[in-house]
Amino acid sequence: MSQLILDVAHVDVSIGKTHILKNISFSVHKGEVVALIGANGAGKTTTLETIMSYNKVQKGSITYQKDESDTKIDITHIPTEKVVSHGISLCPEGRQVFASLSVAENIRIGSYLRRNRSEVEEDLEYVHHLFPILHERQHQKAGSLSGGEQMMLAVARALMSRPTLLLLDEPSLGLAPLFVERIFSMLEQIHKDGTSILLVEQNAAKALDIADRAYVLEIGRIAMSGSGTQLKNNSEVQKAYLGVV
Repeated sequence: MSQLILDVAHVDVSIGKTHILKNISFSVHKGEVVALIGANGAGKTTTLETIMSYNKVQKGSITYQKDESDTKIDITHIPTEKVVSHGISLCPEGRQVFASLSVAENIRIGSYLRRNRSEVEEDLEYVHHLFPILHERQHQKAGSLSGGEQMMLAVARALMSRPTLLLLDEPSLGLAPLFVERIFSMLEQIHKDGTSILLVEQNAAKALDIADRAYVLEIGRIAMSGSGTQLKNNSEVQKAYLGVV
């Protein structure tokens, strides 16, 4: 097994009086696509937001190691901007682009913590290569793009922080089937280019197709784990999430 980069260990999270995450533990290794699947309300989005320090961890720890030459860092209670600067980026559910700003301005917002301008320009070239449509429409307002194009924009913006680990929350949500195919093809390319991915996705079949490993989250607990293939062939997963009767 390759280097462990993210280790979520026995984490509990409550929001208000609701206990959402209950002793969850999972990991991501360098070069992996790891999928987190489950029903609405299972705690998938809360899990990603907790890694980004949007939520307070009551119990447990989250550690991160960017590469083998770095020391392991406890990111459980550090500010979100520090999480980003260590190499983790989130592409949020619902895309959350800045509708009144141009496509180019939205993309550059992703690099706001970075100081090396030449590297930023390199990454801008990379995202334009990945998403030629965004280059063509760079002067348009982000709000004028289709849902699929806004999804591409949200991913491009997340990549501009040059993450080692990219978190994606429901990238196919609300998209036409053609765009779903394009988004997943794009994720495979990003993975091939060296970025590890933690994917939360309602479309369990597509997620398990590209995942090296996967976890099933049920009412705030990890109920099952295995390779993408193992879970796709599991009769319980098939009934609950893949529509197999």
